[in-house]
Amino acid sequence: MMRPRPALLLSLGLFAGCLAPGMGTISMDLTISGGQVLRLDLSSKGGFVPQENSDVTIGAAVLHVDDKTKQGYYNFSFLEKQNEPPRKVTVEDVTDETPVTWAVDTQPELHNRAWDWTTHRFEPNEKTLPWIYQIENGVRVYRFTIVTKDGRTLVMYGAQSYTAQIKSYLRLLYGIDKPPPKTF
Repeated sequence: MMRPRPALLLSLGLFAGCLAPGMGTISMDLTISGGQVLRLDLSSKGGFVPQENSDVTIGAAVLHVDDKTKQGYYNFSFLEKQNEPPRKVTVEDVTDETPVTWAVDTQPELHNRAWDWTTHRFEPNEKTLPWIYQIENGVRVYRFTIVTKDGRTLVMYGAQSYTAQIKSYLRLLYGIDKPPPKTF
């Protein structure tokens, strides 16, 4: 029997059904670290519209669960349209008051025009993933700071929605949600 993959389930949890097909996009204002208000677009297909400019298109910003070790890790990626490796890439979770740095790549490489980064494995707990303990639906915002080959600094954002159900599923996968002991 095939088990559902966590990444697939997380992707399916993206504001599914938020907009009717053919309605285009709507904008959502989110306050991020430093009090900045960031406007992101939601598509009629569910999920956030990837930010892009003439240089890059932001791709993945996804939390994964290692089935065997029950450890977490993130995957971040973007497409470099000019196929020129940047000088440096930093990715931070800027959802909360204090940014959390998840990636610093000082020697970025492109594979088929794409930059891809998988973080170190980490134990899920209130320090590393405090937001999965919040029962309500939520959005995580990730800031990609890209120093281009010619020295320009691009600041772009990727966002991922996590429904209350997905957070509950993550806690279950990580072994954080334990059923209460039975009392007779």
